Amino acid sequence: MPASYQPELLPSVPSPPRTAAWRKLARYVAGVHEGLVSATLSRITADPTICGGQPCIRAMRFPVATVLRYLAGRYTAEQLVAEFPELELEDIRESLRYAAWLASGRFLALPPAA
Repeated sequence: MPASYQPELLPSVPSPPRTAAWRKLARYVAGVHEGLVSATLSRITADPTICGGQPCIRAMRFPVATVLRYLAGRYTAEQLVAEFPELELEDIRESLRYAAWLASGRFLALPPAA
């Protein structure tokens, strides 16, 4: 790189104003997103009397963490369903969606077991 090289500076982008309307819109968008995520997680439940309150698949005493450990241990979703016939492929997909939600650093209240 030549000594006379000067990188172009990017213009600074102003941050959005932090008005009451902006904060209200941000809360609305976050609430809608959380509502959509919780609506799609109907198979994951948490009950203090089942598995110590761990998130479980359809209140079957099958923790989501167990599903994730099997997947991390190189089981495919199909192998997992074959090994545990009470599970369905949608249970495994939902476990992955729940794990992705947790990895985002947000909190999500789960529905109680029926």
